[in-house]
Amino acid sequence: MRCNHFCTILVGALLGCARAPEPLASASPRAQSCADAPITARWTAEHKQPTGTQTRLRLDLHIDVQGRIPAPLRLTIHAPEGAVLVGADTRDLGHPSPGATVAEVIEVEYPSTPTKDLVVELDAREGDEVAHVTLTHRFGRPAPAAPMPVFSGPAVVIGGVDLGPVQIGGLRAHR
Repeated sequence: MRCNHFCTILVGALLGCARAPEPLASASPRAQSCADAPITARWTAEHKQPTGTQTRLRLDLHIDVQGRIPAPLRLTIHAPEGAVLVGADTRDLGHPSPGATVAEVIEVEYPSTPTKDLVVELDAREGDEVAHVTLTHRFGRPAPAAPMPVFSGPAVVIGGVDLGPVQIGGLRAHR
């Protein structure tokens, strides 16, 4: 997966949905599969501008409120090491009603491409009710590859056909 200078990232959160974010087969580095989530967020544009020895990145963030949220919405931005956030790192977005779209601009300056992600969190909490979204921007870096199993077991031969070494659930054979 690559995020080629234009990311569309859809992340949802559902009140009471405890499922951790999982990657989708799209350009989304993070997504949560709660279809009826009260909040979704996506990057709609990315603009890079060199400014001397720095690069200024402007990200347009759109937040869609699709359902009732339990409390006022708070946006928190975590810039990676080496990057400097332009503006506040925490923003109170009020209590948008269902059907509303909230647009925010996030600007970051950095001397070279950061090795970590920019992380944006949207959070609305009241008592036991929580609506939470985490959205990342990878600065054009590809998404990390899933770990692959190491096939270090004995070779399997069936009907004279060598299927190669196998690893079965990481279990060791009993003797």
